[in-house]
Amino acid sequence: MKRFLLPLLAAIALPTAVNANVDPEVRKACLAAADFEGCVRAYTQPVEKIKVEKFDFLGKPIIPNWQMFEVRADNKVQYVEKVVRKVKARGLYGRYISFDIVIRWYQEPVAGRPGSTTTIGSGTTNCYGGSYSINCTTTPAPQLTIPGRSATPGGVRQVKYTAVIDCLDETWKNFGEHKKWKPVQRNNYVGVYAEENCHKIDSLRPSNFQKFSKGKPNKKDQIAINTLSNRYKEYKVFGFRFVLNELNQVQIISVIKGFPAEFAGIKENDLILEINNVSTDGLNDASKVWRLLDTDKAILKIDRDGQIKKIALNKTTMKRFVLTKS
Repeated sequence: MKRFLLPLLAAIALPTAVNANVDPEVRKACLAAADFEGCVRAYTQPVEKIKVEKFDFLGKPIIPNWQMFEVRADNKVQYVEKVVRKVKARGLYGRYISFDIVIRWYQEPVAGRPGSTTTIGSGTTNCYGGSYSINCTTTPAPQLTIPGRSATPGGVRQVKYTAVIDCLDETWKNFGEHKKWKPVQRNNYVGVYAEENCHKIDSLRPSNFQKFSKGKPNKKDQIAINTLSNRYKEYKVFGFRFVLNELNQVQIISVIKGFPAEFAGIKENDLILEINNVSTDGLNDASKVWRLLDTDKAILKIDRDGQIKKIALNKTTMKRFVLTKS
């Protein structure tokens, strides 16, 4: 009896204010503890949350809030910034938009080699003069010198580019990588960025890209400012983007803010197992997935880190820029 009485007395002996603030469940759990006050502190002190940093398959930290595309066969990871910004061109905004791209890859080590010198052919001797005096000049054989090369250690390399979209001409260029402008519609995510942003350039945040900022506006700049904001159609969408990953799974790569997918709780990297009870297993063509999603309502069976969820979605209307060039 004495053994159980001591903790009870200790609890009663605590200052009234302290005892009164103890949660009943915590008090019940700590009554039998030898150190009632210490037990209460252990239960009530906030638990420090430890942020676990995530890494890509190359062992480098994942860039948060960017789209990530892994190409394991090539030992490469590509990150695409989700935030699109307006670019100042010749003193005006209204024609160009930009976003950043980061590419990482594994570089195999390259062995070094020493320099070397090789003699080519043989030397020559030329003599001239008369019967009393002869002078001779000898030219040594030419030599070829092959410079050495320092060893290059293996490891992960990274490069960052700024991609710029010309909304009027419907072309884009990765500055620092591409020499020529390329058609927007030949690149899936560039085409999506153009469709979602080229008609609302005024509402975007300014870009730090300054390559076009100087000079006077030209005729095309003015046409873009006067027309691009009116070039859109309205579409019904669920509000997410997907790709077929390396395992041929339908993987969500981004969720559009303010649309049904976000409100329903769809997350980036969710895997879509079924669409309206139709399995996505074996759908090796994105167009087949689009056909399943060609409906105003859908129930998605989702795999999120091993947890299976069913999420119902209704499409809503969004405006998308009209791309006219192939």
